[in-house]
Amino acid sequence: MFKFRMILLYILLAFGLLLTACSGIAVAVFGPQVADDQPATAVIEPDAANDASDVLIAALKSTGATVEQVGDVAQPFFSVPGQVVSLNGHDVQLFVYADAVSAQKEAAQVSPEGTAVGTSMVSWLATPHFYRSGSAIALYIGDDAATLALLETVFGPQFAGGQPAASSDDIGAAALAGLEEIGWDVAGGGFTAEVEAVDGDYARVTVHSTNPPGGFTVFMTRQDGAWTVAAHGSAYNPEHIKEMGFPDSVMP
Repeated sequence: MFKFRMILLYILLAFGLLLTACSGIAVAVFGPQVADDQPATAVIEPDAANDASDVLIAALKSTGATVEQVGDVAQPFFSVPGQVVSLNGHDVQLFVYADAVSAQKEAAQVSPEGTAVGTSMVSWLATPHFYRSGSAIALYIGDDAATLALLETVFGPQFAGGQPAASSDDIGAAALAGLEEIGWDVAGGGFTAEVEAVDGDYARVTVHSTNPPGGFTVFMTRQDGAWTVAAHGSAYNPEHIKEMGFPDSVMP
């Protein structure tokens, strides 16, 4: 009887493991869960031999970046002092908390655009980007694509901040691609794009055509980092364009 019960127990255990594998449910998880198509990121927490600051610096260096400690920094909206490090020549501010709960509590005070923290409004000299992993928060003020990619590798996507400033070439290429999508034969050649004005997520582009000769205006908006055509034509109602959210700085 005992032998029969042991065999039955083994069968049930094997069946349970089979169901777990088929359903994708993990019995035990060690470390953060990451989607299959997402890069794994470091979890910045102290370990037996190093504090969280050392772990953070090591994680940044593991990307192959040149990391140099520059000095100390204090932000009035964060309760802990920070340090400034240079990542391949670009300054990044690092704030390490006693635990992940404390870091998350302060991160939650940052507005999605990074322009306010709690009740404090902040005017940045360039685009702010906030990242958090475990007990650490990183703040990068700038738009260097390599630095943004490096921080995302270590921390994951930013939890607050603005979109990186787009280049005129990117906006112009997006305008031509958008016209192609709505039926213009841009791929056939004879079209060039000249960016006239950009303000945040809004842009005005003049598209020149050689066949037939002439030009027209394309108004562009950026959503989730991608520029799309909002309106186009050689004649348009300015009031209608403004109702779409375009600021006066973009209008002719």
